Formats: sequence, structure tokens, C-alpha cells
Amino acid sequence: LYTLTNVPLSSGVNNFSIRATDVAGNQATTAISITRDSNTPTPTALLDSASDSGVQGDRITNLPGVTIQGTAEPGALVEIVGTALSATADGSGNYSITSVPVNVGSNLFTLRATDAAGNQATADITITRDSDTPIPTAGLPAPSDTGTLGDLITSFASVSIEGTAEPGARVELVGTGLFTTANGSGLYNIVNVPLSVGSNLFTLRATDIAGNIVDLFFNVVRDSQAPAINFNLQHH
Repeated sequence: LYTLTNVPLSSGVNNFSIRATDVAGNQATTAISITRDSNTPTPTALLDSASDSGVQGDRITNLPGVTIQGTAEPGALVEIVGTALSATADGSGNYSITSVPVNVGSNLFTLRATDAAGNQATADITITRDSDTPIPTAGLPAPSDTGTLGDLITSFASVSIEGTAEPGARVELVGTGLFTTANGSGLYNIVNVPLSVGSNLFTLRATDIAGNIVDLFFNVVRDSQAPAINFNLQHH
């Protein structure tokens, strides 16, 4: 047995020829290649489409458990630091870690990839869990509410409905095809809402960016009947 120590290696493939010479002067050689892998690519991380319950790519979800997926060096072990959760990147470098618990609010995760040579690289991902959305409000603005303001009674065949919801939420009148988006202050306005004579029951649905849904039921009355005028003639 022999040992050669402190053999310098460059990054990448290093080719060596080992020559043995015995006491009689006979020689024999053999070739050896040693690869020095000194780094591993930084992994990527994102929510898979089924876990990203709102806008795809915004890393906001309403789920208590999610799947984190991404890429790393093929064969690398990818783990969530501080947990027992991990996966191995496949031959194409893809990995998927399932059943990652998420608390309400902001959750910072550090993904660590360790390749076959022991090199490590990390990446952070912040996932926000939004588990509820405020109940929206709905009413008729002054021009549409022709009677007493706030009584939801009008004489118009078409009205505007306005109110408040979570900023950025999609607000729709279910079954009508009418919808809008609440602005940064949470205000919305849906115009040209048709009314039948009499009672009109609406379902107002607000869906926030995390995919949480809340409904509000309200009734708008269209009163198109003018009041009767009664009078009596008196003779003197």
C-alpha cells in the first residue's frame, strides 16, 4: 500500500498518471481521473400550483399545509432547515417537499441543497398564509337610492352597488356576470346592475388574493309604482 498526500486539485476533472518503479527498474503506470466539485447551484423554491391558492406566483395561500417545489443539482438532498422535511432532486433537478406546515401570517423557510460531493447552497422563501377575509358591505349610492338613503329602495331599473371589501379582492354579484376589484382602500363599485320590479335578492361574493371567499346576501327593492292621489270635491 502507498499513500500520496497533499495532491493539489483544480476545480473540474484532474487526470493523473501513477508510475510505479520497482528495485529492478521495472515500471508500470495506471491512469486515474479525480473530479473536484467545489460548488452546487443555488436551489430555487416556490409554491406548487395547487398550494398557491390565490394569484399564482404570489406565495400567498389559505392552506395550513403546502407543497414547496423547485430545482437543485440533480441528486442533491434538499431539506427545509429546522425541520425533518426533505426530498432528493431527480435526474432533471426537480424536487418537491409535501405537507409543509404553514402558520397564519408570514412564514420564512430556508431550503438547503447538499450535492453528492457535500457542497451546500441555500435559498429562502417566504410564504404567507391568509386564512380569512372580511365580510364585504353593500349599498346603493345616493344617485341610485332614490328614496330614503340607505333603505335599498329605488325606482330605477338599473343601479350601482358600492361598498367595501378587502383591498384587492374580486367582488362579484353571483349569477349576474358583474364583478369588479376593490381598490387599495377596499372600496368597490359595480355599475349597471339590472333590477326587476319588486324584490331583488343578491349574493355578493368577495374573493381575496389568497383565495378566501365570503358571501353577503342583501335585497334591493325596485318600486316603480307612483303613489295614488286621493282627493274629494267639496260643494259649498
